[in-house]
Amino acid sequence: MTPGQALQVTDLYAQCDPEQFVFETTADLPDLQGIVGQARAVESVRFGIDIGCKGYNIYALGPVGTGKHSIIRQFLQNRAVRGDIPTDWCYVYNFDEPQRPRALRLPTGKAADLSADMKRLVEVLVAAIPAAFESDEYRTRSESIQESFQKRE
Repeated sequence: MTPGQALQVTDLYAQCDPEQFVFETTADLPDLQGIVGQARAVESVRFGIDIGCKGYNIYALGPVGTGKHSIIRQFLQNRAVRGDIPTDWCYVYNFDEPQRPRALRLPTGKAADLSADMKRLVEVLVAAIPAAFESDEYRTRSESIQESFQKRE
């Protein structure tokens, strides 16, 4: 066919014999394993996951709904099964530099324990701090300090 030449009907349709298939409908077929027609993308994702150094990211570009997220998640889950269990990381407030939180590296599974412990501590402090300022010991000490300042004046 040369450019500008009209297409023939036979060029638009490829006929196939349904008798050659051993299934009734495609619902009878097993799900495909792996990713079809994306060998370069698969190799790129494998390469990116295997880098093993900090500061590298994987960016997947393509139309919405094509399975980019699902495919990369599947690769990462398979890799996670083979790899070491990572430690937990928690970011906590940095009183010296509030704009730069501090990172705490904890043994695997301990971040949830720390979070629960901190919530319990806050609950205890919410009750304990006001009680401390209402105690006789606090009032006595406060009055003593005020008297010493009045004497100085």
